[in-house]
Amino acid sequence: MKEAHNCLGEILEIIDKVRIECPWVRKRTVDEHVKTIKEELAEVEQAIENKDYENLSEELGDLLWDVLLLMRICKDEKKIDIKHTLTILKEKMIRRRPYIYGNEKAETPEEVLAIWNRIKKEEKLLASRSKSV
Repeated sequence: MKEAHNCLGEILEIIDKVRIECPWVRKRTVDEHVKTIKEELAEVEQAIENKDYENLSEELGDLLWDVLLLMRICKDEKKIDIKHTLTILKEKMIRRRPYIYGNEKAETPEEVLAIWNRIKKEEKLLASRSKSV
């Protein structure tokens, strides 16, 4: 996994360079780029349906590239902060898995989904309360 971490850092560096130096990528906006992500997702879906796992690997890479690039475009348009987005993701994935990172128990996929859905519901309730205050 450490090798993947290093590779991801290198990909982020490439995205930074491409965003600055490629005229087409430099001009991309959030609205334009979301269409590209939808196209890549359709290609991922097609590879899965065809059980073409060699192609799936490539298509997942393309999708990841486009998601990371969208994050960079959002950063450039001052819509999000990438580190904040990743921190939110990390905290959510830990919070929604108290059977791994806490004291709850889940022995079956059904128990896992029940915990996930319960926590998600609690989060939405808290979010709606804080918006109304």
